[in-house]
Amino acid sequence: METDVATSIPPTWHEVFEVGSYWADISGHLYPHAMLQMMQESAWKHAEALRFGYTDLSEKSLLWVLSRLTADITRLPAWGESVRLETWPTGTHRLFAMREYCLYDENEREVLRANSAWLVLDTEQRRPRKPGPIIESQDIPLNPGNYDEPPAKLDATSADSAHLENTLDTRAHRVRYSDIDVQRHANSAKYLEWTVDSLPDDWLIHFRPRTLSINFLRECEIGDTLSVSGYCGRSDRDARTFQTVHNDRDGKVSCAVLADWQLRES
Repeated sequence: METDVATSIPPTWHEVFEVGSYWADISGHLYPHAMLQMMQESAWKHAEALRFGYTDLSEKSLLWVLSRLTADITRLPAWGESVRLETWPTGTHRLFAMREYCLYDENEREVLRANSAWLVLDTEQRRPRKPGPIIESQDIPLNPGNYDEPPAKLDATSADSAHLENTLDTRAHRVRYSDIDVQRHANSAKYLEWTVDSLPDDWLIHFRPRTLSINFLRECEIGDTLSVSGYCGRSDRDARTFQTVHNDRDGKVSCAVLADWQLRES
């Protein structure tokens, strides 16, 4: 019965979102973290429909966590626009379950393409399990992907390899009630929100992200105090940043974000 349910669900999930006022920034365009919220919501619904989502995994004391993501952004949709998001699982790579996304505007032009790598964790020990047996047991339909490799691993050398020499101011953040999701840790989209918010105001007014590469390394819990720091390089028309989110509780990196930026369209 489980196999029949899974194979009756389309291998590609379609969802339409409207860019509401709460998702629009000072320029009237979609916040970067709002794109991640859209992707999470669609992945959640598709996995639930395929019966390998939160509900079914929780019965086995397992949960999904987003580990890595890379996104190529053609433009940020504007306030009031309707956009269509497609997402589909593409298979596994070692401990990762892979899922891709494409976002289209009202004229069916692609405005975002993304690749993500997910881990299955044991809810008790928070240790990863191989996702292959779960996907195979449900006979999950897979589609080919646009990316040949999983999103890249980011580490302390990423700023050096990107030739970023200017230091960004360190910002502090205390993990609050509104940062926590149903899995009792800070939601993935919040990390991107914190890193973007820590950039200079004039930067965000004039630049928008062109590419994003994010690694989610450790969970943050309510009450944790975080330090957001990083490095940047900037010219008149483009820029690059590498930022990390350190948890002051243990001094370890919880998230790393490498981003390329370009001048906003007038």
